[in-house]
Amino acid sequence: IGSLKIVSKRASQGRETTKILFGLKDGNAVESVMMKHDYGITACVSSQVGCKMACGFCASAVGGFVRNLRPEEMVAQVTGINSLVGLEQRVSRVVLMGSGEPLENYDAWVAGTLPFASEEVKTAIETFAEIWNDSDMVYGGTPAIVTTFFGDSPTPMFENPPGCWMHKQGNFITSFF
Repeated sequence: IGSLKIVSKRASQGRETTKILFGLKDGNAVESVMMKHDYGITACVSSQVGCKMACGFCASAVGGFVRNLRPEEMVAQVTGINSLVGLEQRVSRVVLMGSGEPLENYDAWVAGTLPFASEEVKTAIETFAEIWNDSDMVYGGTPAIVTTFFGDSPTPMFENPPGCWMHKQGNFITSFF
């Protein structure tokens, strides 16, 4: 996994949040955010360069969509943030964010319009397997994957501090609240 060059960084007044602009090898740049909490460090990492969503409140689409980041570029943002905090702390949570939709291929995959043998699907399955097999990355440990009632699965998102940060379910999940 290589490293990314830090182009700039800007910390909030209390230094709980730091925005980091990382330069990519192709000359593009992406922003990451490091958030220090009493329960650990969260890294919000970009998954795309540019944006095609063109939301009126956001400047990310000004240059248009350039490309999706490669997995190693997303991981390099986390390792870059880890290098800023030193050995006494490590990133404990990762949030995919960025300019545009972080999981843009998800709907195409579920709809069956993205070939199952595509690189995007292969990468998603490999990433899921890494998370699935690491008890530290699964709320409640890996046994919770098969023992948690479906209707209870979003509950950790509303705890303080949140037990998980991303939850993609069908719109019917709201019926469980």
